Amino acid sequence: MVTIKRIAHALMVVGSLAATAQLALPSESLAVATLRLTQNGNTITIADDLLGDALSGQQGAISFVGSIGVFTSAIPTGVTKPIEGSATVPKMHLV
Repeated sequence: MVTIKRIAHALMVVGSLAATAQLALPSESLAVATLRLTQNGNTITIADDLLGDALSGQQGAISFVGSIGVFTSAIPTGVTKPIEGSATVPKMHLV
């Protein structure tokens, strides 16, 4: 005979299995490529195609032109998907 207690227990088991499966499966990341430069406590963070990106409009490439700490005219550039790497084999290359 099926009772409310058995139904509730079965629902708890199914819910626990679903939660465990969700945690175990890989999920899609919606991260934006970001370049962070630090010198003696001064930090600049530049996200792809946002404020500070000298290569704005070129998706997958971030470049910084300016000064940080005592360094001026630093031009570090980072490239990632779609220029280098892919969604399944992600890469970031600093040039």
